[in-house]
Amino acid sequence: MTNRRAFIAGLAGLPFATGPLAAIAQGSVRALAMPPLLDATRDRHFRLTAQKGKTDFTGLGGGETWGFNQSFLGPTLRLPAGASTQAQIDNTLSEKISVHWHGMLIPGEVDGGPHQTIEPGTTWFPELDLTQPPATLWYHSHVHGDTGRQVQRGLAGVIHVDDGRDDARGLPISYGVDDLTLVLQDRRFDRQGRIDYGLSMPDQMMGFMGNVILVNGQLGTQAVVPRGIVRLRLLNGSNARIYPLSFSDRREMHLIATDSGYLNQPVAIESLVIAPGERYEVLVDFSGGEAGTLVSSANPNQMMGGMMGGASTAGGAS
Repeated sequence: MTNRRAFIAGLAGLPFATGPLAAIAQGSVRALAMPPLLDATRDRHFRLTAQKGKTDFTGLGGGETWGFNQSFLGPTLRLPAGASTQAQIDNTLSEKISVHWHGMLIPGEVDGGPHQTIEPGTTWFPELDLTQPPATLWYHSHVHGDTGRQVQRGLAGVIHVDDGRDDARGLPISYGVDDLTLVLQDRRFDRQGRIDYGLSMPDQMMGFMGNVILVNGQLGTQAVVPRGIVRLRLLNGSNARIYPLSFSDRREMHLIATDSGYLNQPVAIESLVIAPGERYEVLVDFSGGEAGTLVSSANPNQMMGGMMGGASTAGGAS
């Protein structure tokens, strides 16, 4: 079966191996997991619960994290384009949060920005009337003065606005198989493996920079993809880090969508720069079965040659 599979993995100086499918089955390499899919395209209703959890990212024990419906991050929401969807947001945390629908074209009264917080122990019922075309968006807490910390703790997730026509467009549509959602985030951890959001002066000047890159909240994993064309939905969910992405073998990607939705036609590229909050969709050809590694070169969001605001080498290519 090994000639029927290819592998993608790796980011920003982290060692990721490639190998046969049997290696993953035997547990020597962990397979990258997708966020759970919460599909609201039929009943047009979904529920998110902001909750505490515990996550061990590094194998050192970990610590408290936050998430929606789980310990860290949230499910991928699949919402219908051209229809209204009822949301229910429960806040079981001990502090106020918000849920901002980043990239969604909706009225301000349901936008979930800093003006629209959800107090502890309360529930918000926004109705999301989606009139925009298909696109990859995201949602995250957006409390004034506290957005960075709350997103670092895990209050974020991805949205697929879907009109049900991607199969007719000839695009990969099998979630987690040939249609992969990849949330890129940098983090720092203390000696117990807990998320460390202590802000230094460079952090306050240039934005928080972690020294470890997580993909979908995971470390040291690799994705298994079928032989053929694979769709990557890329989200930069970091506070300040910019990722200049490319494949280590310089294989071609085809850009098919940006924050606003589909392009008129695909654009062939070898690299892609993705800033915080941005989303891109690319197609990658794995028909030949060769392994590939997605890497990020040096973070351009630095000051004085990297001496301030991101001196970490985690942004270097592996």
